Amino acid sequence: DRIFIAIVFNPPLDQSVCGKLMNDMTKILNNICVTSINVGRGLCQAELLSYIHSRIESTSVFCFQESDSEIRELIDDILLGEFMGHYATKPAEPNDYNLSTYVRRNIDVTSESMVCGDTEGTGVALRCELVDDRGRKIVVSNVHGAAFPGHKLDTPERLELSRQLVEFAGDSNDIQVVAGDFNLLPEAESVRMFAANGFRNLIDEFAIPTTRNELAWQNYPPEAKQLFADYTFVKGDDLVCSFSVDAVEISDHLPMILEIHSESVPS
Repeated sequence: DRIFIAIVFNPPLDQSVCGKLMNDMTKILNNICVTSINVGRGLCQAELLSYIHSRIESTSVFCFQESDSEIRELIDDILLGEFMGHYATKPAEPNDYNLSTYVRRNIDVTSESMVCGDTEGTGVALRCELVDDRGRKIVVSNVHGAAFPGHKLDTPERLELSRQLVEFAGDSNDIQVVAGDFNLLPEAESVRMFAANGFRNLIDEFAIPTTRNELAWQNYPPEAKQLFADYTFVKGDDLVCSFSVDAVEISDHLPMILEIHSESVPS
């Protein structure tokens, strides 16, 4: 799909200013934006759906965790006109892992696979290889790590999921995005191994203070308050991106928004 925009200025802009403005707008429209949210099985259904509506125009790929059948159907109703849905489920106790990745229809999904889909005790990731209508390649892994044990530190199973995610990226020249609810604290080796293998930890790089909110903390004493669980890691040569976390109560996790600028995405 192509977007045509007509802008009239009165008085008219200088030609050089107008050219720069249009060039900047074209870059913005061609950026790739990934929005990742643990939707908490619809914990705050109305607020969540309203937020998703607000992100439709600016998002290329949505990555949702804890997207069970009821909330997924409601999200499908919002997104499936402009996006294609890709889903993965892994049985687990006490709750199955349910991942949903929605990709805008002008972007082809050339392959999809599960990471740790058959590995007992680990979390899971849904990995989609994408090519947009300009031929640009990007790999997006939507991740949900094991919630237990609740200390959110390393276990063999958590280390294995991170190891496989790093291994899947390998030495590929494609841009890699690994995002989601890892259920890990920053000091865990399961987090640090990404930076050790050439990924940028955007939570660190952009000095994000927390990815949780009062909905996560209200049932725990202050000394048990955990500020982090969610991460976005990126890998790619000369990658130019912006990143933010919205302080909104639409779930017990905060949404992460990654924007990869068009000039850094190879064709």
